[in-house]
Amino acid sequence: MQMLQEFTAISPKNEKGERLLSKSFSDSDLKLIATGVLKQCDQLDGIVDGLIENYAACAYSVKELQCTHEKNDACLSAEQVHAFDKVMAGPRSSNGTLLYPPIPWDSIIGDRSWRTTMIGSSSTGVSNASKSTNQSIKYVFMTPPDPNFDYLKFDLDKDGEKLLASAKFSASNSVDYAGFKDRNGKHLVYVGMGDPLINPAGVIRWYQQLIKANEGLSATQKFARLFIVPGMSHTTGGKALDVFDPVTAIYEWVEKNSEPEELIATGAAFPGRVRSICSYPKISKYKGNGSADIANNFKCEIP
Repeated sequence: MQMLQEFTAISPKNEKGERLLSKSFSDSDLKLIATGVLKQCDQLDGIVDGLIENYAACAYSVKELQCTHEKNDACLSAEQVHAFDKVMAGPRSSNGTLLYPPIPWDSIIGDRSWRTTMIGSSSTGVSNASKSTNQSIKYVFMTPPDPNFDYLKFDLDKDGEKLLASAKFSASNSVDYAGFKDRNGKHLVYVGMGDPLINPAGVIRWYQQLIKANEGLSATQKFARLFIVPGMSHTTGGKALDVFDPVTAIYEWVEKNSEPEELIATGAAFPGRVRSICSYPKISKYKGNGSADIANNFKCEIP
């Protein structure tokens, strides 16, 4: 909702005076940002190959892209810079308290899936972005339901309280796995680092809390593993290696006690490339020699 508010506020108006969310950033603007992110962070895993494996070390600001003269396709306006950096920094209350983790920087920003979710393509005052058409806040997560609630008027200081009651049954943030472990349960979680619907930083925060509540990383990995997929959108797609098999991995884990250290992945975005998706907190790091398309030229290790 913060994104809808910030991006709508800088959007141009049509002849009716309506804000056009889809025009807040052009395709050229988004490509410019994605290129900047890759230039800053792609090499942090040891090789420039279009994937940001070392996501935790990726820090960026679109401030470097701000126009020094008139706005054109090679730069961003001051309003765009302020809005984009503010959204990526995460929502804050009026007193500056961070309410949710900042959004990770990823090459997904230049992908069509990011536009479809965040700002859409509508040429009218009625946005078709997934974020603005999603009805779950009004009917599921808000207590009591409010069909007429305006997302653009969401108040971070006041309206957040309305989401707490439903969070008791809708939020997947429990770290109490006592019964699950007693039954020898196994939990395999994966998330795309470019997921525009579910902030992957929130998933990572939950897993870190799970580790603290369950006697450390080694003990936690006996029953729950997290896999981060660089560049991947919501469950699939994006500029990623998004084809892998978690079903076989969890079958082998449950039936044969073979703990999944990595998932072998391919993807249409990088034809011919094979790479390991590593069990968190390890990342796939380049060994220093050979093709970026060969999995054996990378090693899962903690950055």
